[in-house]
Amino acid sequence: MELYEHSRQLLLQVKLQQPTEETTAVLAGWPLSRLRSELAADDCKKAFWINVYNAFFLILRRDQGMQKPAVFRERCIVVAGDRFSLDEIEHGILRRCRWKWSLGYLPDPLARPLVRSLAVSATDPRIHFALNCGAKSCPPIGFYHPDRLDQQLDL
Repeated sequence: MELYEHSRQLLLQVKLQQPTEETTAVLAGWPLSRLRSELAADDCKKAFWINVYNAFFLILRRDQGMQKPAVFRERCIVVAGDRFSLDEIEHGILRRCRWKWSLGYLPDPLARPLVRSLAVSATDPRIHFALNCGAKSCPPIGFYHPDRLDQQLDL
């Protein structure tokens, strides 16, 4: 199974309130070299990390009761043997290491080298409408696919 499929499977399990331990263990143990090769293209990176972000937001907030703002800051998402926070996924990987408090205008000088190396090559403002942070105005959580990502983000 490709890495992307595991992100989709995790999100499905979370939405159906099924156990996620096996899938999260697969993601945690995925070799970093394979993650880099399977997520070489930006559409693959975006689809994978959007699905992971949305799944883990639900796991951390709904299932584990983690409160804001800790839910965004804590590095408790394990992928390829390293820990990530929701902020690192959103502002580091998906927004290409932009400083959270600058509304995306300034680079984040403190982003970890690993996060920088996994970041998309070009920012896409439509990402904002794909991530669910639990606010009433957030979009419904959908399943993103690399081959249909452009159309999905345009909806």
